[in-house]
Amino acid sequence: METCIWSEEKTGLSLAEPTTDESQQRVAHAKKTNVVDIFLPAESDTLRGSPEQRKSGTNILTPVPTAADQATQKERNRIRDGYNSTSRLERFIDCWLQFDADQLKVQQVAISGKTLSYRQAVTNPAWITEEQNGHRILYGAARISLWPPAKPTRLYLNFLDDCEQFPEHLGNQSLDIDLPLARINQHRGGAVMLHKLTQAQQPDYYLKVYCWGMIKAKDKRPGYRIEIASLNNLVLKPVAKKTSTAKPSLTDSPQ
Repeated sequence: METCIWSEEKTGLSLAEPTTDESQQRVAHAKKTNVVDIFLPAESDTLRGSPEQRKSGTNILTPVPTAADQATQKERNRIRDGYNSTSRLERFIDCWLQFDADQLKVQQVAISGKTLSYRQAVTNPAWITEEQNGHRILYGAARISLWPPAKPTRLYLNFLDDCEQFPEHLGNQSLDIDLPLARINQHRGGAVMLHKLTQAQQPDYYLKVYCWGMIKAKDKRPGYRIEIASLNNLVLKPVAKKTSTAKPSLTDSPQ
């Protein structure tokens, strides 16, 4: 067994063009299995009633660049060559969840101009380093809270795991996501997100969160917060608790 799954990253993997044989084999594999090879994080929310991505709070008739527009030239070349791409994080995560631990080390995905193994691409707040901030998908169990309690206007998702590799900010390494409920309601997938949140609050469920964003220190408050540019980069998974009533556990540490 490998002692360090980050070995691939240390070798400086990039979007180097594969050989003809490798390219043919890889494209054939992608078409056969529908595995996601390229994740293009969205840059803005998808508003209800709009087939295209628009920036929240702007004129709905004003288009903004799509995730495909943000792709590097090599990523666009790969898409044209038949590699599977998506700007929806949920599609990538559903693909990621199909693989076992060993397969996650082998399967690769290109994100923001870098090629990572699936194992490297998705990590827990406790393991991410400051150098990896903004270059990894975060996942973990989270508590749900609404504020104010009587007539809530904001949703808080508080990760159970702290940012242990980050320095304490005002004596704290906690991590959360802060979202206005109005933003969720305006999002095209907002109704589904609210349904999942409701299910995750049932006694026999807990919530697992997957997200792409930038971890930043809170303004004048302890701990850290993830800024998410698009709700397409946020995935909520209600998970049934085990009958043993044990605390939900995450996968093994990558170290």
